Amino acid sequence: MNFNDLMTAPAHEAGAELRLNNPTTGKPTDAYIKVRGIDSPQMVKSFRALQRKIVEAVKNGDDTDGFQNEYISGSVIGWRGITGDDNNEWEYSEERAKQLVDSSPAVANQIDKFVSNRANFMKG
Repeated sequence: MNFNDLMTAPAHEAGAELRLNNPTTGKPTDAYIKVRGIDSPQMVKSFRALQRKIVEAVKNGDDTDGFQNEYISGSVIGWRGITGDDNNEWEYSEERAKQLVDSSPAVANQIDKFVSNRANFMKG
């Protein structure tokens, strides 16, 4: 096996596009979300920060709801094909990504599964 084929972090950091399924029908849409993969240095750092937050919250008896969504929305680095009520392209922002993940468990679940599958970021 070629040594360079073993290097996953750069591809995960560059990201890959997930084609969203409609949360109601489950059918593919024309909306795509670009996300970093779990081997991305940024995602590794985010996951470690999430673990520390959870441990600290549990120690303090605090609620940990929402921490996973913070991690999932943090994987999002762009999108296309998502429109507003006026049918114009809705510009990506970190705030909007968090809003989408918080407001749509079905989308959050799609992103989480995609990000966790290393094969989505590697060339076959």
